[in-house]
This record gives sequence, structure tokens and C-alpha cells, in this order.
Amino acid sequence: SAAMGWLKSELQDSEAAKNALATEVRAAESELAESETLQRDLEARHQVLDGELNAAKEAKAAREADTAAVRAEWAEAQGVQTALSEQVAELRRELAGVLSGNDEIVSENGTLKQTLAD
Repeated sequence: SAAMGWLKSELQDSEAAKNALATEVRAAESELAESETLQRDLEARHQVLDGELNAAKEAKAAREADTAAVRAEWAEAQGVQTALSEQVAELRRELAGVLSGNDEIVSENGTLKQTLAD
């Protein structure tokens, strides 16, 4: 009877240990599931951030291309402006020559009129 009581106590202890282990296993499984969910969430966030980074890199490349195009247009405009300035200077020289020639013609005309009047 004492042996039976001892066996019964051992059985109860074993059942309690088994239940405690089962509880620990369920807690570990729950933690594992939470960890897997967190890992999936982090992977999804990582993909989103990678997408945002790639979009930012593409936007930067587009801005750099726009800047290069504007600089090229500006350089071209500077070239055109320089050419126009040179043309204006040449036209001014030509105009000065024409005006000088006009002054000579007016002067000669005056001299001829004076000569004719005399």
C-alpha cells in the first residue's frame, strides 16, 4: 500500500512535469510564431525600403540628367550670345564706316555747292 501510494505520487509528479513541459513547448511555439511574423514583417519593410531607395536613386539620376541638359543649354545660349555680340560689334563698325562715308559725301556736296555758287 505504501508502494502504491509512492507510485501514485510519482505518477502525479510525472504528469505535472509533463504538463509543465507541454506548457513550455506551447509558449516556445507561440514565441516562434511571433518571431516568424516579425521576420516576415521586417522582410516586407526591407523590400519597401529597397523600392524607395531605388526610386530615390532614379529620381537623383533624372535630376542630374536635367541639370546636365540645362548646363548644356546654358552653354549653347552663352555661345549664341557671344556670336550675336560679335555680329553687333561688326554691324556697329560697318555703320560707323557708312556714317563716316556719309559725312564725307555731305562735306563734298557742300564743297560742290559752294564751288557752283562761286
